[in-house]
Order: sequence, then structure tokens, then C-alpha cells
Amino acid sequence: GSALARDVAAFLQSLRGERRAALNTCLAYERDLAQWLAFAEQKAHGPRTTAEVDLLFLRSFLGHILKQSKPSTVARKVAAIRAFFRYAERHGLASKNPAAMLALPRGKRRLPSVLNVDTAAELMTTPDDETLAGIRDRAVVEVLYGSGLRVSELTNANVGDFDLQRASVRVLGKGSKERSV
Repeated sequence: GSALARDVAAFLQSLRGERRAALNTCLAYERDLAQWLAFAEQKAHGPRTTAEVDLLFLRSFLGHILKQSKPSTVARKVAAIRAFFRYAERHGLASKNPAAMLALPRGKRRLPSVLNVDTAAELMTTPDDETLAGIRDRAVVEVLYGSGLRVSELTNANVGDFDLQRASVRVLGKGSKERSV
């Protein structure tokens, strides 16, 4: 591949290794930067090295993906490109950071939807208390509703993370931050 592709591969390796970024972040950045590299390779006069990338090229990539992506997706792709260029500057692969001047598309921030009391009560009585699976399902629903945990936090919790005396659970949240709920 191109020198640009090699630099991106080195950045992703450092993201997984030195920076110990969350797996989902690594996977998303890998997909986003692969799409960016594919775009660069399709262009007849596209950049082949990190130093050749300029703001005009980055804007043309944004214009290309804005047609097919939501603003939140575009924002994540911009975050991946910005992180790559911070890495490139630190490691002497680029003398300037063209991504620093990229404007992010503004998405609408929606409030999360909340269950009303009747729906929540109905949800609590849906699992069949006569079966082990039903008892488990009811416990899951009650813990999620009563604690405000994310589904991923609960699914990654182990039995040892629960403290029944204190009615609390220790979970690993976003950004690999541990918290007690």
C-alpha cells in the first residue's frame, strides 16, 4: 500500500497498544480510516503520503460522506481523522495538521426516550416467574430500569461485581471507566 496506508496502520497499532483505546473505538476508527484511505486511492491525484494530505482533500472526503451518512457518523469519522493527524504530527509524519481546521457537522441532539410508568410496570410483569429464564429476565429488566445502567455495562458485569449487602454493582462504563451504581 501507500505510505499513507502504512502510517494509518501504525496509528491504529498505537491506538490498540500504547493508548489502550476501547475496542469499539479502535474498530470504528479502523473502519472510518479504511473508508478514508479507499477514497484517497480512488482519486487520480489523491495524496499518497500523510504530508500530502491537505484541507481541500479532507473537505472533499467530507462532502463525499455527507451524502450518505448521518451527522453523528460524519463527526466520528472526523474525530478519527483528527486523532490520526495528532499522531502524525507527534511522530513527524506531517508538519501540519489539516484536520484541525475541519468543521464538524452539527447533529440534532435528541433527549433519550423514557418509559412511562405504565409501560415500565408492564415490562416488569412480562417475564414468566415460573421459569429460570423468566426470573433472570425479570432481574435484568429490574436492574436496568432501577439503576440506569447501560445494557453493555450489565452484560459485561460478573456475579462478583454485585454487592447484595449494599445493593450495588461495580461496572466498567464508557471509556473503560469503572463506576459503582
